[in-house]
Amino acid sequence: MLIDIKALAASSVCDNNGTYQLKYIKYGKRECAGAGYLAYSTSIDISNLENQVKKYNELESAYLEKKNDGIDCHGHTLPPKSVACENGKLKLVY
Repeated sequence: MLIDIKALAASSVCDNNGTYQLKYIKYGKRECAGAGYLAYSTSIDISNLENQVKKYNELESAYLEKKNDGIDCHGHTLPPKSVACENGKLKLVY
């Protein structure tokens, strides 16, 4: 599921003309093991991306709750400051 989410975000188009808004979205619930941010632009189906990420996060939360490993991973993943377009590719700026 995460592979599909990353592929959708990676299919975003960007240019230096400001044609599309550049955004990012957080995926994953466990900060120290797999949570992160994906850059995307408004060139893709945003509602589809947001729905997929929401479902992924819900499934991961349910898994972690069931697993109950007791590891506290809060606060380790800092959000990016912005998203930039470099050579036609989206890049998270920290």
